[in-house]
Amino acid sequence: MATPKRWTGQTRKMWRVIPMPSSRGSGWTVVNTSKVMVFLERGTKAHGPKNAKRLFVPLTRRAAMAGPRVVVAELIAARQAKRRPKYRVGKDFVFAKRVRGIRAMWIIRHALPFMRTTTKMAMRQFIQAVLDSP
Repeated sequence: MATPKRWTGQTRKMWRVIPMPSSRGSGWTVVNTSKVMVFLERGTKAHGPKNAKRLFVPLTRRAAMAGPRVVVAELIAARQAKRRPKYRVGKDFVFAKRVRGIRAMWIIRHALPFMRTTTKMAMRQFIQAVLDSP
């Protein structure tokens, strides 16, 4: 629940619990397969574009889902057809020379103590159940 849901909610939906069979019993791995999760966990520094002249920063879900190629193609098509574009600069997206970056959320690091305690209690219950069985 600490994973943010902004725009699409996909980062929160990407959490997976995967059983990991091993020779010593069983284990589980909890992993988030979203490529955004690394940046949320560790944060980013202030930066500019690597290859482009400017960074595409979506401000609405619709622009974020469309992506920079679709948005720019729509702007060019609207300009050539002399009509109002579907995506508006400043409302749906901006092009920025630099961004401040994001603060690290440390979602996983803050959850580790709870996970360790929960796992330890589950193991104790399992061992007690095995010892109590006839």
